[in-house]
Amino acid sequence: MQVRLGEHNIAVNEGTRQFLHFAKVNRHAGYASRIIVNDILLIRLASPATLVFYVKTVSLPTGCASIGTTCLISRWGNTLSSGTNMPILLQCLNESILTNTQPSQIISNMIRVGYLEGGMDSCQEYHFFNFTIRTKLYY
Repeated sequence: MQVRLGEHNIAVNEGTRQFLHFAKVNRHAGYASRIIVNDILLIRLASPATLVFYVKTVSLPTGCASIGTTCLISRWGNTLSSGTNMPILLQCLNESILTNTQPSQIISNMIRVGYLEGGMDSCQEYHFFNFTIRTKLYY
């Protein structure tokens, strides 16, 4: 398997992407696919990425982000809550970390991001996304 870096449009080779093999995948020991708990993994690349304008590093967090912190969320996943729309362009959205306002759906080791008034969000059937807060990557 490979990892894509520097990608924006997955249908066109824009000359910015790198495909790298990975050497090892470390999945969270408490991962439970049935209920999507601890849905995080770290990937060790088999060779170093070439750092350029479209491929940069971000630091892993040293602690938890505060409620109200603005996050940049990015992914290529489904953009519809009912039906399917899989865009070819990377989707990005700024959202804030919210309180646990739906305890039946959010458990203690999850966070909720979005807007209390509704509208744009990042949670659909497939939860493959990452979010960045001030150059630190959170999953």
